[in-house]
Amino acid sequence: RDEYGWGKESISTVLKRDYTLAVSSSTVGRYLKKHRRVCPKISGRNQKAWLEKNIREKEKMPLTVKYRPPKQLKDYLPGALMEKDMKLAPTKRKTPRKSDNKYHLQDYFNYQHSLIDSFTRIKFMELAETPDSQNSKKAFQKMKQRSPFEIGSINTDNGGENGKNFKNELAQNEIVHFYSRQGAPTDNPRVERSHLTDEKEFYSRGNSFLPFKEQKEALKKWEYIYNFIRPHQALGNLTPMEFYRLWEINPQKAYEIKNKYQTYLVKQRKRLAASRRIKRKEQIENLMRFIDAKLNQDQARKINLKPYKLELIKCQLCSWT
Repeated sequence: RDEYGWGKESISTVLKRDYTLAVSSSTVGRYLKKHRRVCPKISGRNQKAWLEKNIREKEKMPLTVKYRPPKQLKDYLPGALMEKDMKLAPTKRKTPRKSDNKYHLQDYFNYQHSLIDSFTRIKFMELAETPDSQNSKKAFQKMKQRSPFEIGSINTDNGGENGKNFKNELAQNEIVHFYSRQGAPTDNPRVERSHLTDEKEFYSRGNSFLPFKEQKEALKKWEYIYNFIRPHQALGNLTPMEFYRLWEINPQKAYEIKNKYQTYLVKQRKRLAASRRIKRKEQIENLMRFIDAKLNQDQARKINLKPYKLELIKCQLCSWT
């Protein structure tokens, strides 16, 4: 071990081959540890244990969960689950930079950090000029100050803006950090849907391609409209702040509104699934006749498919457009 630095597997093999000593690798490992021949830098397992020990001894341990949040959290309490994401906001820059024949994305976009409460739909927005974790941390600190409730957990994607500085900030505040799956925006649905609202009702109505300060001021006004003025179907057409005040006064009524909307969504999913099925017998029969005619024609004899196509149109299965 001292001469070559061999691991327990190699030493066990040599003992058996050259000295006819049948010693298991785990026994060799115990003797190496006993005589202090195991270095944490060499042993991957010990190195991992060493790192975990250091993490446990930190004053604020990061509460990172590499799974999606359970569905019970989504409509549990205000602040129980917040969804965070970043959106590109088209902006106006005077002199675009160019290096290596590539234009920089930062010369044409600002970055909107969004934080939405899964239960009340209260949403906070901050604008940044660069998409790094330091700016993400600063944006989160400002948004957290405006929140009327404590934050228990946050679900984010795997973007770089949710890296080191942002994770450290969550650890300092003892907030559980969930992650979405790679390439699965449906794991963060409420903040993703809110970005569509931002695009339709804010950016496409004269708030794109503004200088940074102007766009930031406009975003503050939009946040107020979103939380205090705009009604939400999921909240029984209440605004997010009205729904939050209702929950403070009458939690049972607030949960009834949530349950009613969830029931509506289930019915909608079933209706949409059923609407895309061919249910009429006439339509199925006409379709089968067309398929038979199409597959039974050969090179020598071409079947005229026009009558079969007309039948599909008559039974409202197909259209010319």
